[in-house]
Amino acid sequence: MLREVRLKQEYASEYDDVVPGRWYTAAMLAGLIKGHRLLTEGLDIELPERLLDPERFEFRGGAPRKGGWLGTRTRRVDRLQERKLETA
Repeated sequence: MLREVRLKQEYASEYDDVVPGRWYTAAMLAGLIKGHRLLTEGLDIELPERLLDPERFEFRGGAPRKGGWLGTRTRRVDRLQERKLETA
């Protein structure tokens, strides 16, 4: 089962693009929030270890992630690195 998350009603004003009470996959919502912050605040901002603060969000299903996503290599990043090596 995928890890899911929903925004608590009392924090709705802080996240314009997120519907409070609606369940989202945690990975998708973390990506949305990260992208929004990078676009609005700039690429050189310092992001928190956890973008989905447990005080602001409720979680269900799946297993909690140990640590954060920052610095984590994704399959997409791996594929990009492989393409660079192939073309070099």
